[in-house]
Amino acid sequence: MTLYRNLMRDAVLSSDVEARKTGLQREINQRNPDYFGQEVQKLDAWADDLKLGLKQEIKEVRCTASVSPMLEEKLSWQKK
Repeated sequence: MTLYRNLMRDAVLSSDVEARKTGLQREINQRNPDYFGQEVQKLDAWADDLKLGLKQEIKEVRCTASVSPMLEEKLSWQKK
């Protein structure tokens, strides 16, 4: 009789573990798209900031190059 109880207990425990595992996997799969979306938004914002910074830097270099008195200096600024 003890062997039968042990087998039944093992079957119940195994079933419980599988049910919990399935529930956790479902929960994780529901959260992943939200997390992924948030990370994509962060990367997009970072890329936009980087582009704006680079555009501003180019604008400053062009402005400096245009007011430089010597041709060599202008060329040097334009190369940057």
